[in-house]
Amino acid sequence: MKENDMSIIFDVGQRPLINKAGSGTATGQEHGQLARAMMQQEGLIFQRQAVRMQLQRGAWTGDPWCMGQLARSYYDQGRELLPHALCWWRRAAVVSDRGALEDLQRLPIEADILQYRSDSSEFADMVLRCAMLTEWVLTDLGRTSWSALSFASRLERLQRLFDKVVPVLHLNGSIQLQHQNVLPGQRPDVGGLARWQQRAILIRDSIFDGYSNLIRLSFHELGHFVQFSMWDPDTASSRAQQQRFGVTRDRVLSWRQKAEYPASLSSPIEADADTLAYNVLMAWTAFFGRFR
Repeated sequence: MKENDMSIIFDVGQRPLINKAGSGTATGQEHGQLARAMMQQEGLIFQRQAVRMQLQRGAWTGDPWCMGQLARSYYDQGRELLPHALCWWRRAAVVSDRGALEDLQRLPIEADILQYRSDSSEFADMVLRCAMLTEWVLTDLGRTSWSALSFASRLERLQRLFDKVVPVLHLNGSIQLQHQNVLPGQRPDVGGLARWQQRAILIRDSIFDGYSNLIRLSFHELGHFVQFSMWDPDTASSRAQQQRFGVTRDRVLSWRQKAEYPASLSSPIEADADTLAYNVLMAWTAFFGRFR
């Protein structure tokens, strides 16, 4: 590679593209052309942040090459940026960008997700791991359309997701996915049940048609299993979970008051199950929800 200095003589052929990028009239492909010129030092020096900005601008306009290159840039810089990398790889995979598909095939994505750490709290890292695993398992990070899957395939993938997030949430054993058209003894708006004694989560069949709602409901019921893991608040395992999730002993004891709120979604046990569910959904939405 050439020295990254003024020995690289400016190529006047880049001037029209620079002018278009500066005026906001460049296409996604043209932003990609500028990024490529800097990366290959074709009349422009390599400047990492400027390259990434051109890739970002191209990616936001929907250019597949920019998406894939931006994902690789995030991935190569450090594992804390893994969610950003997966965000753009997913979008590139949805439009079948060959480079993105090759990256997702060859790189240890799942292992990277499971090893993800940041300078945030342990709970925040667990939430983001769950969000990344959700998209990785349920849609192969954009390579498979959820709407195109058969009901049997949807069941298999959700069970596989449960298997992978159980250790992330520090839950012992396995949790079996069950499904029914109508949940026995429940209001019509109830979509799922956590069955502690059976180590199972029961989900109403119609829920599988709404992808984001399925994510929320699944982690709400998993949230109940997190609560069950702290049910006896003075055991060593319960105290360890309380520390991981930032839950006090009094808060654990408040969950036992469910009988006093038989039909209330605002009871402590339901509200705290939603705390896990909506934080995972928010993380998923941030990186994998639809763009405008």
